[in-house]
Amino acid sequence: MVYPFTLYPLPLTRKMNLRLREMTPDDHDTVFAVARTLSAWWQPIDQMTLAMDVREHWGMVAENESAEMVGFLTYRLDKAGIAELTWLGVRSDLRSLGIGSQMLDWLESTMVERGLGAIELSTIPPDHEETFAPTYAFYKRRGYRIMRRENHFYAFGRPRVLLRKDLVG
Repeated sequence: MVYPFTLYPLPLTRKMNLRLREMTPDDHDTVFAVARTLSAWWQPIDQMTLAMDVREHWGMVAENESAEMVGFLTYRLDKAGIAELTWLGVRSDLRSLGIGSQMLDWLESTMVERGLGAIELSTIPPDHEETFAPTYAFYKRRGYRIMRRENHFYAFGRPRVLLRKDLVG
């Protein structure tokens, strides 16, 4: 698989430098370890889906100064002019430090450079699971808007909200 990435060293608050790089197959076990810290958000079936998706979707990882993975994201290009953000995870003990924002900035700017017009993603609506209220608020602050809600989207009875951000004016 060819990875369409370049490396972007990014500063992070609290004197930590964040480095974003392409995800490789060697990263998969560490991605799963980070995902396991997110069990409040991702149920076992979500973790199993991630295990399949990480092997088939594009991905990038965020590392701290010690080259420890602190976050990851995956995406796919499945519609003309639209990228789908499939997974974004930040180690649970490092949430609210701007890591997710920096990873999303990277994805948005990379998609603009490639001429894509929008990014879509799915999340659980906070009125179904309150745990997702910060996630939903994060994407809303970032300019993502609701496209639709599907109440029986996930096989195990969880609804989804499809969010979208147009990247070009």
